[in-house]
Amino acid sequence: TEFAIGQGMEIRAAVSLQLGASRLFQLCPIHCAEDADRAVVLAKEVIATLPESILRHPGIDTFYSVGGTGTASAMLLRGGGELTASEGFVIHRQALRDMLRRVADTPRDQRALLPGFPPTRLDILPTGMAILTAAMELLDLSQITVTQRCNADGLLRAAARQNRP
Repeated sequence: TEFAIGQGMEIRAAVSLQLGASRLFQLCPIHCAEDADRAVVLAKEVIATLPESILRHPGIDTFYSVGGTGTASAMLLRGGGELTASEGFVIHRQALRDMLRRVADTPRDQRALLPGFPPTRLDILPTGMAILTAAMELLDLSQITVTQRCNADGLLRAAARQNRP
């Protein structure tokens, strides 16, 4: 799980934590809502080690989720549809928390039946959602925007600008 804070092309702080959906699943598989709550607490313990520049994020008002968990969560919250329709989808913290508990209480073999649930992420989407929920709660984010862009997009744009005549 990575956190980056910046403005425009400037990155103020970036940290990669030893916390991911697969790693959290090994520590705390989610089979019910209580497991989900426990996973959120564990994720918060790791996320709390972030530097203050990220935890307090002064002057930053827009947050993006990059990667599979954000996209898959958007699909689940939207009830399915095209993957590309997740671009720009706004995930609200309480809606994510509620969906996490709903997914957690759904037996593993029935999760793929939930509209929008990716069948390849039966185990790790709930733990990924727990990490995203923990991050939003700890950073006091009421919402986060899903993007299919990645860190490399900004780096490639910067490199292209430097190579222009």
